[in-house]
Amino acid sequence: QFDIKKKKKKKKRRKQAAAGGEGGEDDYDDDEIEYSMSSTAMSSFSGTYAVSSFHEASLDSAKENKGTLVHSEERGVGSIGSSIYMLYVRAMGGVCWFICLLLFATLWMSTDSLSQFWLAIWAEEIEQPDARSSTFYLLIYIAFVVGASVILFFEGLIMLYGRTRASQKLHDSLLDSMLHGAMQFFDETPFGRIINRFAKDMNDVDSKLPSTFDMTVRLSFTCVGALIRVVIASWAFIIGLIPLMIVYYFVQRYFVATLRELRRLSSIMNSPIYSHFNESMQGVTVIRALSKQESFQAHNRQLIDNDLSCYYPSISANRWLGVRLDFISAGLLGGAALACALTQPAPGVAGVALTSVSTVATALSMIIRQKAELEQDIISVERINQYLGIQKEAAFEIAETKPKDSWPSKGSLSVRNVWMKYRENLDHILRGLSFEVEGGEKVGVIGRTGAGKSSLFTVLLRLVEIDIDSSKGESYIEVDGVDISTIGLKDLRSKISVIPQE
Repeated sequence: QFDIKKKKKKKKRRKQAAAGGEGGEDDYDDDEIEYSMSSTAMSSFSGTYAVSSFHEASLDSAKENKGTLVHSEERGVGSIGSSIYMLYVRAMGGVCWFICLLLFATLWMSTDSLSQFWLAIWAEEIEQPDARSSTFYLLIYIAFVVGASVILFFEGLIMLYGRTRASQKLHDSLLDSMLHGAMQFFDETPFGRIINRFAKDMNDVDSKLPSTFDMTVRLSFTCVGALIRVVIASWAFIIGLIPLMIVYYFVQRYFVATLRELRRLSSIMNSPIYSHFNESMQGVTVIRALSKQESFQAHNRQLIDNDLSCYYPSISANRWLGVRLDFISAGLLGGAALACALTQPAPGVAGVALTSVSTVATALSMIIRQKAELEQDIISVERINQYLGIQKEAAFEIAETKPKDSWPSKGSLSVRNVWMKYRENLDHILRGLSFEVEGGEKVGVIGRTGAGKSSLFTVLLRLVEIDIDSSKGESYIEVDGVDISTIGLKDLRSKISVIPQE
């Protein structure tokens, strides 16, 4: 909205005529910055708060090059830290909940492995003359299967409790952070970024992340159990397993890192879409009046294309992974068959080994995809966590200094030596302001744009706190003799009525 023009003026020196005796003209600075604001630009701001604060802040920022108001959106770098996973685990129920989940997953893996070995024992002993009836083996096998199903059911209940608790806790924490965030945060943060956290990121936390987390845990235990069964059946399998696992580690490490960064880029690309849509809805009448529908539609399509540009590489990365996992799976199956041929285990045990290694080949492919999906989805928790640590306002309620219910009874206002600035790197808007208003008086505040009219009401509502600096002297604002900086924001703002300009 500001027209900032940089004019370069050449230095002019007037030669003094020896005979004329004319005085020299003062030199001009090499660089002079001229600021101008048109009345049309001013009309686009609908509130006195926005006008005065933006005028003062932007003018000072341009003069002293103190930075922009809106910065680039935060983006994580590198692998997801363990603190993010711990944040999600604490939201799901804490360490005790996680231990219970691992305990039931271990019991399920053990019961499933025992059922597989019981089938091998059944196949070997059924051919012997003194073998027991098939009903005996069948009943024990059914007991293993039913036991595994019951354990899996309780594991599902634990996971259901955790996912519900995590969704509620993260949403409530994010909402509380937004409701009590300092005004500076909302001045510097586009609306689309906040919507993105509550819409897309919370949707991932509600639906995608819990399922991915649960599936990753189950597949990991399935794979570990299958590998244990193969090693028990033939110890020689370890010789071929170690190099294949090393190859698998580096493949999954490269793939997960690539997919994680693509997801981060996609999350950042979403915010401009929300912001543009919100701006278009608010200014739809102006857009139609100026016949700019096609321009806004083209810009919207461009933003969507930018978002989808991160999707195609993820599909290509999945195909890249599939080819390499096929080679690893073939190596596992061939290594298990060779190990069984060398060690000559019992036929039933060899069958368990070959069946288990087939499970491992499938599980490894699914685990790496689920792990990549987990790292993609946990980014939503990382992005939510970025807004959980924003600067907060002062305490909402302070029991020790809570004023009486009848306060304020007169409405007198005393302002003494008030200094205020909207951000740390800007100059003061109010400089040593002092005045008195008796109770019952009607007062009008008149001044030019940027004089500090709305800033006065900003400090009265404590949307921005005044500077308390002993070198400037005592500073305070009192209403009926009560210093408003000592009471809770709820008690203060509930006693002041404001009619917005919009």
